[in-house]
Amino acid sequence: MSRIGDAPMRRVRRLSNSNLGQRMKILYLSVVLFAVATPLWNAPVFGQSDTESVTDASETPSDETETDVASEEAEPTPEEAIRKLIEDGEPAEAAETLDEEIANSAPDQVIALQRLRSEIMSGFVRQRKYLQALEQGEKLVDALLDTEDAATNSGVIFQTVSRARFYGSRAGATERVGDLVGRVLAEISESTKDTPLKHVQIVGTLVPLQASQLGLQEKIAAAEELVDSYLASIDELELEEDNEVDRLITKTRLLLSKTRLPDANEEAKDALKRVMTSAMERYPDSIEMLTEYAKIEVSLIGSTVSNDPEAASARVEELDELIGDRYEANMVLKSIRGTMGAIQRRIESTLKLMELIGNPAPEFEIDAWVNEGETTLETLQGKVVLVDFWAVWCGPCIAAFPHLREWREEFKDKGFEVVGATQYYGYGWDDENNRISRGEKASNEDELVMLENFLAEHELEHPVIVVPEDNEMYDNYGVTGIPQLVVIDREGVVQMVKVGAGKETAEQIHEKLSELLND
Repeated sequence: MSRIGDAPMRRVRRLSNSNLGQRMKILYLSVVLFAVATPLWNAPVFGQSDTESVTDASETPSDETETDVASEEAEPTPEEAIRKLIEDGEPAEAAETLDEEIANSAPDQVIALQRLRSEIMSGFVRQRKYLQALEQGEKLVDALLDTEDAATNSGVIFQTVSRARFYGSRAGATERVGDLVGRVLAEISESTKDTPLKHVQIVGTLVPLQASQLGLQEKIAAAEELVDSYLASIDELELEEDNEVDRLITKTRLLLSKTRLPDANEEAKDALKRVMTSAMERYPDSIEMLTEYAKIEVSLIGSTVSNDPEAASARVEELDELIGDRYEANMVLKSIRGTMGAIQRRIESTLKLMELIGNPAPEFEIDAWVNEGETTLETLQGKVVLVDFWAVWCGPCIAAFPHLREWREEFKDKGFEVVGATQYYGYGWDDENNRISRGEKASNEDELVMLENFLAEHELEHPVIVVPEDNEMYDNYGVTGIPQLVVIDREGVVQMVKVGAGKETAEQIHEKLSELLND
């Protein structure tokens, strides 16, 4: 038993070993002290009469006293008041209250208050007010950058910037987000120039973020120049030998960011491969280097699955062999192996999809039509059909809607039709907010009404089939991820299968449709 646990037992033993006289003396003194102290508790305070000092146990305090006490106890702190506004669905009022509180607060209290902006951001997002959420993120980041040592807040800054990028993209504020990310990179990079290790670590996080943002703004040359300038600068830094792994990790992250730019050339991919291979040869026993290598390799493998699943499978096996049993003591490597398993399943699914090409399309299974107009299975015969497997909750599916509208308009007079395919998910329609809702599971009939409203809201005029709950159609088409788009020619033969909604996928589908409809 620990020493802390022994002490009370020793005190108990000493008391139990004392004689009866000692115990009686203690009891007597306790009674005397109690009797002496009792009048003091009930004695009137200065200026109070004897009658005022005594309160009968049956007496109830006046309403006024009770109200005063309750009011005093219920007075919320500024933080509590702001959180209550957020909870009540009033993020705009919460933001206004926070601004006022910050203006009237001492400097040492400001940063703690500023961090409430993160919660206000979430409040705006729940209302889909992404621009207002972005504004709160900007204010929080600027406040953190204004501290004496912004680098110490780099984790919170990076997290906030990442959220702001997402909200900015939803609000269409790409340029504004680009300014924010650029400002963060410039200020933190400058503040860490005299601490090489910290500088290297922060560069490895922020430069890829800024390069990605420039890519979204279609400023490819600027993104490449940014990455190249930081690659050169970190090569010149003087680091301890123990920190060389950090330098190499940052270099791989910068090079990876170049390969992710639109229309990245093979030179960038080759440069990344060379650095990664050299780093692993130089530090074969470094768990940090292995972890970084594995994260990047998994990312690269995942991007090649749809085009060359067999080569991707071979790379998964090589990576698994490299990791060996070292994942057992490393949670990140264990997670990466889980991702590798998911990639292997994607590979198997892709191989199954490839088997569809050149063969007759599996039959449709239809529980209900939505938006069908005069469309039937018979009217689809002899047409080129694009089947879109999708769901109302799927962001990438919604991102593909503009392409579906454009293709249907472009090829409408050439024997072409888009047919959506979805399942029952239990969603209803919120008439007040004009959007889907998920409370209690909606009936199939209510879900069909929701689909009609959803299609109208997104200006989609093509027919949609809802498959039975026990359907085999999804398995027959190899659907494991959505959106999945299947091109079927006039003879009912599958010509192309694509999963995802990226620019390259859209271009490939358009090219195939043009080939089939313009011959």
